[in-house]
Amino acid sequence: MHEFQKRFCEVPGIPTLLSSKGLKSFSDKDPEKYLIHFWKNEIPRFKSINEITLTAVRYRRKIQTRAYFAFVVKSIIGKKLFFCGSGKSIKATEIKFIIDALSEYLNQLETALVEELAENKLEEARRKVEFADQFYSKRILKFFKKENIWVSERRYFNDLMSLGLGTRKFGSHDLNEAHEKDVHFISGLILEAIRKQPTQTESFLANLHQLGLVSTQKTPAKRAQAFRMFLNAKNIAPLWSVSLAEIDPEQNRFREPIHYFP
Repeated sequence: MHEFQKRFCEVPGIPTLLSSKGLKSFSDKDPEKYLIHFWKNEIPRFKSINEITLTAVRYRRKIQTRAYFAFVVKSIIGKKLFFCGSGKSIKATEIKFIIDALSEYLNQLETALVEELAENKLEEARRKVEFADQFYSKRILKFFKKENIWVSERRYFNDLMSLGLGTRKFGSHDLNEAHEKDVHFISGLILEAIRKQPTQTESFLANLHQLGLVSTQKTPAKRAQAFRMFLNAKNIAPLWSVSLAEIDPEQNRFREPIHYFP
């Protein structure tokens, strides 16, 4: 995310709650020094920060949040880490259309940050962000809703006792076969879904039966194909994946698409 950092964080003049000394202690990359300064000097002065500065910082965070998720979505689409709930294949021209639209959206956000907010033109910045969000809804979100686009690969944090330390990719688009740990993971999500939705118990038990049939496939390639079809099923995908239509800047709605947090 170096580009995000450079274009949306390392921008001279953008609003901040920190004093010049606070910014310097942060840029020194010494966490201990920064936290000591923050606790002793920055927190006490927060109560004297005026409303205009607070509003400007809120707009800055609003722009940065949108930019972060736009970069993430752009990466997902560019790396083809998605699938269509309908089973349709997305054409290369459609992928290019969305990537170009995301690039334009980021350009609009950057203009609002650099040319307006950094110059303390709050109302102009607000209008440009509003216009950018409308653009996202019409050009990007509309496509995600129409084609029912879901993330095809996420990272989850392993259970330290059973799966080992660290994170693991789940639902990888280049699955070689249904890995035992992946089957264990999705089984746990189904059992949790039964606990939360007892009226759907029969349906989820049928899903567990289908999952058991995956391992009966004779070759790794067939197991991978069967597992992928299982993961992409209408009532299974919401248990582990994220619909890109759930990222809706105009409604100020965002959801982490890359990492799974239990």
